[in-house]
Amino acid sequence: MHFLSIFFFFFTILVTVGAAAATSFNKFRVTGINFADPEIQEYTALINKHKFNLRDATDFIQRLGNFRNAKQKLAEFHGKFKGAKFALNQFSLMSEDEQKHYLGDLTDHSKSSTFRVKRSVFDGKNDSAALVPAYKDYRSGGYVSPVKNQGQCGSCWAFATVAAIESQYLIRRNKLLLDLSEQTMVNCEPNSFQCKGGFPDYAFDYAKDAGIPLESCSTYTAQNGTCDNTCNSERYKISGYYWFDNNEAAYAQQLHNFGPFTMSFDVPPAFMSYSSGVLDLPAKECLNQKLGRHAILVVGYTPEYWIAKNSWGQWWGEDGFVRFKRGQNFCSMTYKALAPYL
Repeated sequence: MHFLSIFFFFFTILVTVGAAAATSFNKFRVTGINFADPEIQEYTALINKHKFNLRDATDFIQRLGNFRNAKQKLAEFHGKFKGAKFALNQFSLMSEDEQKHYLGDLTDHSKSSTFRVKRSVFDGKNDSAALVPAYKDYRSGGYVSPVKNQGQCGSCWAFATVAAIESQYLIRRNKLLLDLSEQTMVNCEPNSFQCKGGFPDYAFDYAKDAGIPLESCSTYTAQNGTCDNTCNSERYKISGYYWFDNNEAAYAQQLHNFGPFTMSFDVPPAFMSYSSGVLDLPAKECLNQKLGRHAILVVGYTPEYWIAKNSWGQWWGEDGFVRFKRGQNFCSMTYKALAPYL
């Protein structure tokens, strides 16, 4: 039986924004759509999978256009970037302007680090590259905290810096697993623009000076908020951070010596649809197509690729992680790479 012309479309969905959730019931009329069409079924299945809230019939039609455009791009990506796989996801339902809300590393900023470099206890006796292992993955030692979800808030800068600090406490404090508050960073770091973006280096400055309380004291909302310093939680600080130069060839040694580091990079549309494999996106490709800049945490490497932790939840990429090719300044990753120390 074909359902044509007028169809009353019912959704019972869980609307999720960051860590906050509520149940919403929507009823609206969609005309001129064949809901028995396999493409429409694929589209509505994607809506349900990601618990995507549709406002009305106009929204339904507009996002169908986004979905169809995303499907065309997948074919292009698979033809162009052979080492990786791409898939439909919640970004496939969004316009490019909406996708940009998930990016929040602000680009027009640079300053020299004023903090000294403190050598890692894992450094060894000298800096010989021969002492650096060919393979490194801080996840395998339990030194990477769980993947989180920043939601539709450009707070990647806060999530990446907090993730780096959580890893430092796991490494340097006998695997002390902390769940620190990104919301405090969003609300209180004075040089950021909250959900409209911020700077990882200034976020590390804040962690050094003020410290970060536990998530349980200031839970994440994926929204702008006011700074509240009344938390009774202990605040966890760093002593400083190291700003890497733009020599990617040295990053493996620095990752081995100092632990996971944050990196900022240009984000092209292909990154949003990444599903698995090794991304091979030269810096020029990313710059020409970029939606914005994003901050993530580099946690490992092999001779061929880097491994990084994202903050879009476990549904994205390889359970929330991404692999990308080494040795080509992936999407201008050397622009800003920072490692904190305790």
